Amino acid sequence: MPMPICALSFLTPAYSFAALPFAGALLAAVYAGRRAAAARAALGLARAPRRWLGVDLALVAAAGVLLGVGCAQPAIWRDRPVYGSPDAEVAIVVDVSRSMLAAADPAAPTRLQRARQLALHVRDAAPGVSVGLVSLTDRTFPLTFPSTDPQLFRDAVAQTVRLQEPPPRFLGSQTSTDLRGLRQLAVGHYFGEKTKRRAIVVFTDAETEEAPITYAGYFERRGITVSLVTLWHPNERVWDRRGRAEAYRPSKTMLPAVKEFVKQTGGKIYAEGESEQVVEAVRELGKAGRRVATGKAREPQPLAPYFVALAVLPLGGWFRRRSRA
Repeated sequence: MPMPICALSFLTPAYSFAALPFAGALLAAVYAGRRAAAARAALGLARAPRRWLGVDLALVAAAGVLLGVGCAQPAIWRDRPVYGSPDAEVAIVVDVSRSMLAAADPAAPTRLQRARQLALHVRDAAPGVSVGLVSLTDRTFPLTFPSTDPQLFRDAVAQTVRLQEPPPRFLGSQTSTDLRGLRQLAVGHYFGEKTKRRAIVVFTDAETEEAPITYAGYFERRGITVSLVTLWHPNERVWDRRGRAEAYRPSKTMLPAVKEFVKQTGGKIYAEGESEQVVEAVRELGKAGRRVATGKAREPQPLAPYFVALAVLPLGGWFRRRSRA
């Protein structure tokens, strides 16, 4: 069944100015025609039919218009149904505490940058699962609630996942995470009341001030599993603007207690390089339930390649005619 066309738009309209050189080509064609006419008159030759100048201008103009439209990237936006399981929801939590600025060297990606990329990868690889986004310092802050709209998630990651936004409530939390803040997701109303399977995936360095072992019961009672993706290396440092290492040093002191907490909730600890296992776990969560149409997603179908290909025809005709002139 064909999907309805929603709209036609240009993704990069400003790039259409790339066709401006063809205006110069048109002026060059007019000038060349006049020079040729003057030369014929000086040699006493008959004037060339003016229609050939018109043909040249038409061919160059057509090529310029087609290339200009192609550079503007026209696209047809189509609606497609999105299917998901109303019985499963996932909260992706990104640690935005200051220790997430750590990197292997001043030019290397920080933990926070890597966390953003991993979160986007997990979201895009599981389109049929309702996924929300939450930031974490010593408290959690919902950025989006679980939804099957991947663009909503991408926009939230790009626009709202920032270092220490919101800032921690206590000055002593400037460097470390506090995983006890996850309790707010268990006792609050972040997940739907009718959702049967709930999961939290945290991208963090696990350098928590206190382990939330005593809070595991809150998650067990609501059927929430907590998994962690650890972004951590002992050689990483927080670098200042001059490329000098700050006093921060990575610590694994609380990791055993964190592992115990995750185990009690039924979750798992993943290394940074095990993102595909995380994707598979999220997909499996979405498969265990009903699949219904949860909404629509708008996707662009690019038309630029067709316009660029069509522009070759008038250009080829113009070069062919000029080579025989």
